[in-house]
Amino acid sequence: GRKAIEQLNSFEEVADLYSSSDEPAVSFTTLRLTAQVYWGYSLLLAEQGQSEEGVKRLTELHSVGRKCIPYARTLVSKMIWVAILNKNIEVAHSIVGSGHGSPGVLALIQETFTPFNDREISCKTPFTTEYLVARDYIRDKSKKDFLESYYIQQQKKFYAANAHKIMSI
Repeated sequence: GRKAIEQLNSFEEVADLYSSSDEPAVSFTTLRLTAQVYWGYSLLLAEQGQSEEGVKRLTELHSVGRKCIPYARTLVSKMIWVAILNKNIEVAHSIVGSGHGSPGVLALIQETFTPFNDREISCKTPFTTEYLVARDYIRDKSKKDFLESYYIQQQKKFYAANAHKIMSI
């Protein structure tokens, strides 16, 4: 995890190469676990009196997230990176709030945790990708097949939700 974050952080930008619904779904479990280790390690270092080193670790993860979110091609990817960035801010706040905020730590946090810019918060790319994937799916189905499959799905949901009522009649 840490080597991957360090390597990603060495790049100026980090692209998301997802291209279609034919690809297997990306598992974000490793990313989540890596982020959790960074958060825990940062807090541990701060508790051990090494708050500046802890915040440096946190800023590595934060920097990678800031490089990734402008290029997130799916809504899930965008949401996961935003959640990680949000948690990074919470952990930084925890470090400072627990009395471990030296002037050096505060300067590092102020330098790293700047407000998002328009490019980072834009959802244009994920919405476009989601639209194109849905459009291709719908185009591949005939209208009749698509409507029938939607209707059948709705019926199954209704019966699953109301099975106990139907069985008691």
